[in-house]
Amino acid sequence: MPPTTLNIMRNLLLISLLLLCSCYGNPSTNSCYNIALWEKSADTVKLKKYVDVVTYAFYNDTTKFIFSSYKEAREGQMTNILTKEKVNYDIKGVTIEPDSVSNISNVTASKITVVICDTVNKVYAYRQSPIAAGLDSIFVILEIEPYRVKEGKVIEKRGWIIKR
Repeated sequence: MPPTTLNIMRNLLLISLLLLCSCYGNPSTNSCYNIALWEKSADTVKLKKYVDVVTYAFYNDTTKFIFSSYKEAREGQMTNILTKEKVNYDIKGVTIEPDSVSNISNVTASKITVVICDTVNKVYAYRQSPIAAGLDSIFVILEIEPYRVKEGKVIEKRGWIIKR
């Protein structure tokens, strides 16, 4: 698809999610975090929707907590850098079909760490995101090229840290 068509499709997806998001209540304490997930393979320029992913949100700061491995991220855990204590996720995301949008509802903090795990390619991506008061929904796009993510290599893309 030409870039303009892809941009139009993304904007339509954003508008539909904003209209259909099931988060209600005080926007400063009950927000939705939506991630449109796209995969790009090495043999084509076309993007395809992710299907096999799990998503978690943590109320922990990435300066104090890390994902020590794909397995830890996949299991919804982070490790405290100083104490090595493991903590579990605060919110588990759900995938909204047919759009392959991962939705994290009922966010009640001003900052979250989001992790997305591609269960087929064994790749994960995470980022820390501020949640502005007054927003019912936040929408972000993540494009991953799993073939570029090598063991031990870190890729940074639009605020996301992507690892294998």
